[in-house]
Amino acid sequence: MSFIMARPEGSPNTVVEQKFDPNGPFGVFGGETVSRPFEQPRHFDRLPEPLRIKSGHGGSHTFITHEFVSAIIEDRHPEVNVWESIAYTMPGVIAHQSALAGGACMKIRDYGTAPA
Repeated sequence: MSFIMARPEGSPNTVVEQKFDPNGPFGVFGGETVSRPFEQPRHFDRLPEPLRIKSGHGGSHTFITHEFVSAIIEDRHPEVNVWESIAYTMPGVIAHQSALAGGACMKIRDYGTAPA
């Protein structure tokens, strides 16, 4: 599933999903693609007052900051941690390397998850 944030010219927030197709060419997805409007909930009242400001990426920066600081105070790993970051980033890095190699099929290394 992908989320496409509303644009300044007026296009709405949109969610795009590709249906699961176990027989598709990639083994997981490959079926019909469906787009639908998405009304993003407003959760500013859940933030401490000093963080209730407009920020980039649909206001997500303040939530990520709050989670990071809370994780430090509570002596735990934040929800978005180095392992999550690698999981989000490496597919793009490997896709770029694949494109430079003429579309060669490449594996994405599993870097594991946060220790318990």
